[in-house]
Amino acid sequence: MKNSLKKAFVLFVSLVLVLSISHISVSAESYSSYQERVDQSRSYMVKQRPVFSANKVVDGQSLNVSDFSFLADICIQNDKIYLLDSGNSRIVVLNNDYSLSGIIDNFNYNGESVSLAETKGLFVGTDGRVYIADPINQRVLIFKEDGSTEKVITKPESPIIPSALEFKAKKVLVDCDGYMFVLCDGVYYGAMVFDKNYKFCGFFGANQTQSNLLDTLKYFISKIFQTDIKKQYSIRALPFEFDDLCEHNGFIYTATQNAKNNNGQIRKLSNSGVNTLNHSGVSGDDYKFGNGKIVNLIDKTTAVERFCSVAVDDNEYIYALDATYGRVFVYDTECNLITAFGGGMGLGKQIGSFTRAAEVAVIGTDVLVIDSELNKATVFSLTDYGKLFYQAINVEAAGEYDKSFPMWQKILSSDAFNQRAYTGMANYYFANREYEKSREFAKKALNKELYDQAFEEVRREFLSRHFVWLFVIAFLALGLVIFIIVYRKKNKKQKDDKEKGYVYNALTSVRHPIKFAQHIKRIRTEKKKKELNIYTLISLFLIFLMYIFKVLETTAGGFLYTDYDPYKYSSALVFISTFGVAVLWCIVNWGLCTLFQGKGTFREIVVVTGVAVIPQIVYSIFFIISSHFLVYSETAIISGAGIIAWLVTIVILLIQLSVIHDYSFFRAIGMSLATVLGMCIAAFMILLVLTLFQDLIEFVRSLYNEIIYR
Repeated sequence: MKNSLKKAFVLFVSLVLVLSISHISVSAESYSSYQERVDQSRSYMVKQRPVFSANKVVDGQSLNVSDFSFLADICIQNDKIYLLDSGNSRIVVLNNDYSLSGIIDNFNYNGESVSLAETKGLFVGTDGRVYIADPINQRVLIFKEDGSTEKVITKPESPIIPSALEFKAKKVLVDCDGYMFVLCDGVYYGAMVFDKNYKFCGFFGANQTQSNLLDTLKYFISKIFQTDIKKQYSIRALPFEFDDLCEHNGFIYTATQNAKNNNGQIRKLSNSGVNTLNHSGVSGDDYKFGNGKIVNLIDKTTAVERFCSVAVDDNEYIYALDATYGRVFVYDTECNLITAFGGGMGLGKQIGSFTRAAEVAVIGTDVLVIDSELNKATVFSLTDYGKLFYQAINVEAAGEYDKSFPMWQKILSSDAFNQRAYTGMANYYFANREYEKSREFAKKALNKELYDQAFEEVRREFLSRHFVWLFVIAFLALGLVIFIIVYRKKNKKQKDDKEKGYVYNALTSVRHPIKFAQHIKRIRTEKKKKELNIYTLISLFLIFLMYIFKVLETTAGGFLYTDYDPYKYSSALVFISTFGVAVLWCIVNWGLCTLFQGKGTFREIVVVTGVAVIPQIVYSIFFIISSHFLVYSETAIISGAGIIAWLVTIVILLIQLSVIHDYSFFRAIGMSLATVLGMCIAAFMILLVLTLFQDLIEFVRSLYNEIIYR
């Protein structure tokens, strides 16, 4: 009996372990649907209800033909699916239901058989012509429907083509006007364009090199100190070459894997080669496609997306295939991410995941993805949720908000975190002049542009309804201010600085900086240490108060003007950048001015620095309040107030420093600039010491571990 129980227990434990291992394996390589969630300044991917599901795999076995060998490319034309099986030197043709339509493998030229081995690109024209990119033989093959060769395109002769350029054609496309576009390996000038007679016309739509101010400075410095040897080994910053292209409604869409910082990996080029994509006013060349960073759950490595293929459907939705993780990212015409699906990260052991995702194509509402390693094509179809989601977007795009409203409601009942659905609800209420509800849903969607429009209408309605009362209140408030000023002038009494109080003197120093600085200087001369200590504490409190309000300025400001990542925001960094910088300023200024005959003591410098930040506190309060009432078009009010606050702070500080140090105003300016330079040097030294101290701790820890383990 005991043996039976032991066997049963061992069997149970083994079963649990097997199930756990299998679960871990599947979860590591499984695919899911994702949506982009924009949370303040943070953009990240979250799981959503599946919009697409993988429901079919097309390979040689499913078609009852010999196995594919290097499935290189796919083309959709006239409701037919063409698969370039270059390893078997054939093109497999499928019907739109993914059944076998036929095989084209009898290619010939001048009576001799033509091999498609190691060819990469495939395009089939509306007239049935077949275009094959053959990089090994540096040519483009053009076949008629019967398989006979019509034309062989090799490297054209042209003065604009460098002699060293190799015609390693990897992709070919013919647009609606009959022009042929050819992408070649190693060619960064753009696509090579040929007319209807296959005459070379030039290059089209080259990627732009991106640089910043630092890159420019590095370039000029290197030019100054460049020698012939350095020039020989220097590397030029060249544009990245296109990896794929497709055509829709006269526009050429391109994909580039290695675009700098992920910017502009997907482009939509007009006839003039200009990228027409943009996202909320940001050019498509500066827009970061994808999520920017992917974490591999298996080995915890990170990588960015590399979009190797692109396709466009009838709704002009862009399907971009990421070669890094095997995901398909779907964008609308304004670069808003609709969904992302797929996965595998090099595993590809279950349907919907890939080992080496190479090409993407769209037929109807289905999405096909080629895996060039496993030599299969996976078919993704819209789920019921996905059909409703697509329908709601399309109906809304047509301006039929009343029809889309119940769809968005149904979507939110299924997926309460769908930001796009909240935007759809906000659009519906805005179109129906229910601006308060529109603002509410726009805030849930974190859609600041729509929130701004709705809030402006809400504010306009509020002002129109309560204009009379607001006017009366403003008039009475103005009268009260005038009364207080007149009353104080009539009843003004002469009081010395001590009778007015320490806090009063500190706060009114903004109006009378010279008088306050002279008062502090007189206290030091009369050796009234207690009073100077009180002013020092007040100033330190004012600096600390500035830190508090700077934190509130970031975290408690209005929705339109609050742009921070709550997961990464650190009030400690704000403390260093406010209180820490102010203290460092006092220390460096005291040290420098002591060397250059400055009369002010350290505590005096602290006092005048503290009262000088009062305009910053006032601005923070103004920002926190006004940001809840102002719209984007009135940003100039806030930015203007910020500039004024900084100017007042600087002027007050310079005036008071010149008084306590017995400097002229211009000498005070010079010493302040020297102080800023000294602060930079001090900050560098502090960082250097901290780095060395961290290395020392790491060394001691490593030494300790070595001793313990040995």
